[in-house]
Amino acid sequence: MLAVAGRVIMMILTVLYTFLSAASCSAQPEPAGLPVQDAPLETPDKILTILQSREGISLSLQRAAERFVSLNPGVTIRVQTVAGESSYRTALRSRLLSGEDVGLFHIFGHQDMMELREHLDDLSDLSWARRAQADSILPVVDAQAVLGVPYALEGMGLIYNRDIFLAAGVDIASASSPEALSEVFSALREEMYMGNLIEAYPGLKAVTALPAQDYSYLGRMLADVLLTGEFSSPPQAANAPFLAFVGEEDAEEYLALLAGGASMGSGWQGLLTSTRADQVESGLAAGRVAVVHQSTGVYKNVLALSGDIAAALSLLPIPLSEEEESVIYTEAPAFWAVNAAASKEAKAIARDFLSFLYQSEEGGKLLAEDFGIVSPYLEYYTPTQSPLDGELMRYISEGRFKPRYWREFPKGWDTGAAAVILRRYLGEPDYPWEEAVRQMKEDWTVLRG
Repeated sequence: MLAVAGRVIMMILTVLYTFLSAASCSAQPEPAGLPVQDAPLETPDKILTILQSREGISLSLQRAAERFVSLNPGVTIRVQTVAGESSYRTALRSRLLSGEDVGLFHIFGHQDMMELREHLDDLSDLSWARRAQADSILPVVDAQAVLGVPYALEGMGLIYNRDIFLAAGVDIASASSPEALSEVFSALREEMYMGNLIEAYPGLKAVTALPAQDYSYLGRMLADVLLTGEFSSPPQAANAPFLAFVGEEDAEEYLALLAGGASMGSGWQGLLTSTRADQVESGLAAGRVAVVHQSTGVYKNVLALSGDIAAALSLLPIPLSEEEESVIYTEAPAFWAVNAAASKEAKAIARDFLSFLYQSEEGGKLLAEDFGIVSPYLEYYTPTQSPLDGELMRYISEGRFKPRYWREFPKGWDTGAAAVILRRYLGEPDYPWEEAVRQMKEDWTVLRG
């Protein structure tokens, strides 16, 4: 009996010893430098930081980044926005020079590209990058290197309310010469003077509006058209030592047409109090003017105030010369660039993200429906809700466009010298156009240095 009890006790002690030994072994730390069995090896974080300048797309860009991340597990994208181009330029340069983390960012035009050249990664390996519409890639091509991707396409021309001209019985759509456009403006003025539009458009006060108080408008949007035919490429515009002002006479006639349509015969001096808000929000969008010289982006401003007027907007190419076909003016308002000093992983993510936005059906829909912009790449282009964007693409397909060059003007010439001179010309009856042109030429040469 004692022998049996002894054997049982020995068996219990053996089991207990085995259990304790196993527990003790499992609690021992792994030797230093060896991974735990079956645990995945740690990998560097795949992080891309985007610094962008357009406040209106901040949420849209964040949503696009989140969608891209959902399709690419293990990737992180941080979107940061600095509103205002001047503030953005300062912030970007500070971060690039200090080596702070920024992988994908905006640049603006050829001069900006050359200033930041050492920080820009060559994107020539993106086979689709050069296929941008309307020559929009040209400002960011240096020799054979592609240093940016156009963010979007915008157009500039005469934006008019079709319903007003239909009610007046005036055909503006076929005005393809300066003389024809002048006749259209005169015909509409006559209908207004006779009171034929009061019932349908009681708020209509002028044919057009010219915001001569806005230095940016005068020196960028307007001067860009007045100098049409002056330049052959972005590099040539960025380095031109002087102005020939080849379209001097055409520019004078077009400026006089806008001023006359805005003043309705009451004297140009009143133009100096007119602002961009008077032209767009309380002008075109309120039915107070029928046509404005503006960019296609104003559709959103008008839509926010009047859906009916927004739906009636059309884009007319600008006729500046009897000898040349009327055209619209196109530009990419910004370009995506990749930081040359970013990590290999960040550069790869940046390229993949750009390909997602501009070279996939889903990206095309995001750009059109969420961002509300026109993609420069036709392969996956999706129409936006703006009728102006559809007309923009039609004119581009017909070759009826010229690129804008205002970003390549000498620093301080556009909103400084040119705007001041144009404002003086519009406000002083005795200030001759010939003197205005001479002064603009002189200031260009001085500022170009």
